[in-house]
Amino acid sequence: CGKKFGTHEDINKDHVCDYGCSESIGECVDNDKDHACDHGCGKEFGTHEDTNKDHICDYGCSESIGECVDNDKDHACDHGCGKEFGTHEDTNKDHVCDYGCKESIGTHADSDDDKDHVCDYGCGEVLEECTESDWIIKTPATCEGEGLKYKKCNVCGTELKQEVIPALNHNYTSAVTKEPTCTEEGIRTYTCQNDTSHTYTEKIGLLDHKDTENVDGKCDVCGKDICTHDNLEYTASVEVTCVKAGNVEYWTCTVCDRNFSDEECTNVVASIVIPVDPDAHDLKTIKEKAPTCTEIGWEAYEACQREGCTYSTYKELPEIGHANKIHHEKKDATCVATGNIEYWSCPDCDKMFSDEECNNPVENVIIPVDKNAHKFETYVANGDATCQKNETETANCKYGCGETDTREIADSKVDHAYENYVGNNDATCQKNETETGTCKYGCGETDTREIADSKVDHIPGEAVEENRIEPSCGEDGSYDLVTYCSVCGEFISKVTKIITSTGEHNFVADESTRVDATCVAVGYVIKKCGCGKEIKEIIPVNVDAHDFSEIGDAPVSGEEPNCIKEGISRHYCLNEGCTVYRKEILPKTEHKYDDVTVVSATCVNNGYIRYACSEAECDASYDEYYKTNANGDKVLLYPMIDHDYRYVNVAPTCEKDGYTNCICNICNYSYVDANSFVPAKGHADKDGDGVCDTCKLDAVFGSCTCLCHSKNWFIRIIYIIVRFIWKLLKISPVCNCGVAHY
Repeated sequence: CGKKFGTHEDINKDHVCDYGCSESIGECVDNDKDHACDHGCGKEFGTHEDTNKDHICDYGCSESIGECVDNDKDHACDHGCGKEFGTHEDTNKDHVCDYGCKESIGTHADSDDDKDHVCDYGCGEVLEECTESDWIIKTPATCEGEGLKYKKCNVCGTELKQEVIPALNHNYTSAVTKEPTCTEEGIRTYTCQNDTSHTYTEKIGLLDHKDTENVDGKCDVCGKDICTHDNLEYTASVEVTCVKAGNVEYWTCTVCDRNFSDEECTNVVASIVIPVDPDAHDLKTIKEKAPTCTEIGWEAYEACQREGCTYSTYKELPEIGHANKIHHEKKDATCVATGNIEYWSCPDCDKMFSDEECNNPVENVIIPVDKNAHKFETYVANGDATCQKNETETANCKYGCGETDTREIADSKVDHAYENYVGNNDATCQKNETETGTCKYGCGETDTREIADSKVDHIPGEAVEENRIEPSCGEDGSYDLVTYCSVCGEFISKVTKIITSTGEHNFVADESTRVDATCVAVGYVIKKCGCGKEIKEIIPVNVDAHDFSEIGDAPVSGEEPNCIKEGISRHYCLNEGCTVYRKEILPKTEHKYDDVTVVSATCVNNGYIRYACSEAECDASYDEYYKTNANGDKVLLYPMIDHDYRYVNVAPTCEKDGYTNCICNICNYSYVDANSFVPAKGHADKDGDGVCDTCKLDAVFGSCTCLCHSKNWFIRIIYIIVRFIWKLLKISPVCNCGVAHY
């Protein structure tokens, strides 16, 4: 119908009709180069920046960028357009740029030959005090030792101060230097990167055994038996006799060649042989034979008939003996005369024997002359001592054979005597030349001494670079080539070299920002250019950069050592998240001999002090019997004591003497006092009954052969009646043994 709805307009400037039609409104362009959409939607165009530093926006807008001024007085536009400001000169010679820049002009130093400490640039200032140089290395620091550096006056060269350089400490890296096997542990060696002579090692554990090559039941590497016993051979048992061994029933593995008592191969047989049974004999009886005066005999005995068996119950009966034997004492042979052994000779059989029982006959009793049986007594010094050997002394054999014996006299060497000194041509600018002499006794010992006032001039070494100032992206750098004496390190000369600016950034690591990588984390270091620009450089993870620190700081686990066994110490890495540790074997400790027991002396043994180790389960000990007295002699600590006797008196009896028995209360040793014997009292039978009135025994009378003292009581009763009749008749007969009948 032609009716229109809504208004085709864009109030919010989003290029979309507010009514909602599909036709866009206005182009989204920036024809006026003001960085904004000309329609007004708010879209930004281009970047308002000046990469070529000409103060004009690179996009093309009319707004300038940066003022062309030099507020920092460095002779250049602060924005960087390249315009130069002012002249870098110093008309009044005060070392300050007349324009006002911060860079000084001229060297404020006294570098001319007169060394007068007056500024050579012309400022007129007198340099009253020496100016310090940069640090000069005199002795480099090592991993374990401190170094030394010094500063000197840049004008007059005087050394002003010294300072110790701290030790570098070790910087270890590791590598496997011995691969492990199934029998030998491997070795990982840690080497210091500062000084490769500093190393230590760590053990690598054993590998597993394997049998994959010839499958013989043994490890391919070490030969250890790891057989599964799949191939067996059976052997039946054999009975044993007194001369022939038997064997048990067993199975033999043909792979590992071992024997087992069961087919399942669970019990290894240490020995398959059943030893000979010494009692399994085939016996025969041998009749007895009587001995003679000079020939032995034997009793009836049994002997085994099996070949190779020597079993017998044979018992030898010795000969009757040599009643008239003569004893001959032993006489030792000397270097000039024969001797003889101790022997007995029988005049009846003309035989000689080496024992008193005459069981061992000998053919020859003569001991030949022993040319070595000398005896040396009086020694005379030979006066032949040197710095290498003691003086000797000689003695002649007392038997007159002419043989001599020479021996050393302890601690009789003399001192070295040096002569013929020769110069060593080793003089330097620091030390005099030396000369060396040799010992005149020919021992090879030498003596070296200095030759006074023999030092030589300095020897220039290769020039070294010092005081380096790296060029920046806008400034030249410089460095000094300094020459020192190659012997003593004394300063000789210096030449300054200029390093032209490259125009590029020269990033130098700021070591104060360095964070080293560890075994679990990356590190980094900030690098800076002289212009102020910085970058961050990432240092990759170093799997070997463990932090074991000092032993005692790192976490430790293991076993403490003692005097019986070694200990184990495991030092774990301190870096969080790392489980690596370093294993250390701790050596056995010394025994603790602090368990002291004094064992007193007795009458049969010397006393002593026993020192026993107090460590649990350790049975180590030693005994000390001697000490050294004030004269240097070795004497017993606790010598044996005397016996402690008690005296027991044994009264005399009718037949036995009385005596005193001396018995030690400590060891029970006893002896009879030879001076204490009291004679036996003798028997007494006053009532004539044939029984001793004292001891009540008739054994004494039984020793008499007369019937009156017979042991037959019936006969003795008859004699009692007879003696009673004799008593009535007053007859007093006396027995042949001297005992009265009543």
